[in-house]
Amino acid sequence: MEFCPLAQSGRPTPKYVKFYCRIQHLCIYRYQELREDFIGKFFGDFLTYMHTEKGAEIRKQILEQFQSFVKQHPRDQKIVIIAHSLGTLILWDLLFAQNVPSTDPAHEFRQLFQDESYQLELHGLVTMGSPLLFMKIKQDINFSIVDYLYGKNPTPLIWLNLIHASDSVAYLLGSAIKHDCNQPFFLFMDQYIWQFGNLPELSALWLGQLHAGMALGVIDAHNSYWENEITAKLTALLLQGDMEAIQKEQIHTGWQSY
Repeated sequence: MEFCPLAQSGRPTPKYVKFYCRIQHLCIYRYQELREDFIGKFFGDFLTYMHTEKGAEIRKQILEQFQSFVKQHPRDQKIVIIAHSLGTLILWDLLFAQNVPSTDPAHEFRQLFQDESYQLELHGLVTMGSPLLFMKIKQDINFSIVDYLYGKNPTPLIWLNLIHASDSVAYLLGSAIKHDCNQPFFLFMDQYIWQFGNLPELSALWLGQLHAGMALGVIDAHNSYWENEITAKLTALLLQGDMEAIQKEQIHTGWQSY
């Protein structure tokens, strides 16, 4: 509830209007600071990963974890890899990047899918909250390499890219893949999670505070994929190989992801 002093004309006094506008500006600025702080931390992690030695160390750790998984589950030959946020760039480097040194752990990671003794098949990818389209400009990513490396699989590689409506980090990839591959052999789909990031975002948008809503919702939206029922449903359908159900719709609605 707000109480506004009125002049004799029935309009708010200039002093109040100036004060009110200043408060509104400060509130919006605070929300923008929140969003910029989140983006700043994300790019801080990105710059850490882009350090040659740090990036190779991270890829080595993932390689060792995957090798351990393969040894413990020798009968599981169809592999689906799920990656989130900066992890989608790390996944790209492990599987597809062409500019990694010959000694990089990424080559050993890829070799696991080529070694006949393991008989592993890269069945599917799920990327969530992915900034790969932005990284495409910075890293010279060309999606045609996916066709070159995995286009001859006995069954087509399936790649689902999940984008939460309130996630400012996530980018669509469909148009870029179509541009690079024309008619790709692998099956790709952008999947939209059309939900609010949290209750404060919903409240701010209902009050017409678009900047505040965007800033308040972005962090929870970006972190919500792992616990989102739509993510779970789409991943389960991919594991089951039910492409008819996956292709049935690309926009998944719901009131909340919190």
